[in-house]
Order: sequence, then structure tokens, then C-alpha cells
Amino acid sequence: MNDQLKQTLTALSGGRESLDLTAARQNVGDWQQTLAGLPGGEALAARLADLGAALEREDLEAVSALLPEVGKLTEKITPAAPLQDQTGLLRLAALLKGRSGRVGA
Repeated sequence: MNDQLKQTLTALSGGRESLDLTAARQNVGDWQQTLAGLPGGEALAARLADLGAALEREDLEAVSALLPEVGKLTEKITPAAPLQDQTGLLRLAALLKGRSGRVGA
């Protein structure tokens, strides 16, 4: 699993409610750069831009509303990801959608 994905999973390990907003903004920006130009990543990158804007405004209601969709889009691009990252991406998608983070949960 790549380091960026590990970092994101670690940041979410305490639950979405315990996220540090500054770190979350940086993480979202990093993912936008990673997904830029990636085939199939456009929709996710666009939603991450919305999420980043909501984090900038510290609009936690908007952030909460966007996370499940970001999770669904993450899940959608997982099959195109390197095999070693797929399980981690599925776990991330589950966490973003508000589930336990276990694959198949």
C-alpha cells in the first residue's frame, strides 16, 4: 500500500469526527494532485475540490454531506488502482461512507 493511502487511513482511524481540519485540507489537496489527469479520477477530483472548499470554510455540515459521496467515488475507481492499493482503497471508501472500514462491511 502506498504511503499516501496509509497516511489517509491513519488520519481517519480515530473516526471522521476526530479529524484535524488543517491536516484534512492538506490531505485532500494531496489527493487532488494525485488524481489529476488519472483516467476515471475526474469525478473524484471534482468532489475532493468541493470537500476542500468546505474544509476551508470549516463547514462541517457540508463536509459530512460530501464524505459518503467521496467514499462511493473512491470505491468506484478502486478496480483501476494498483492491486496492492485496492484493499486499502476499499477500507478508505468504507470509512468515508461512515462504515467500520472493514472490507465487505
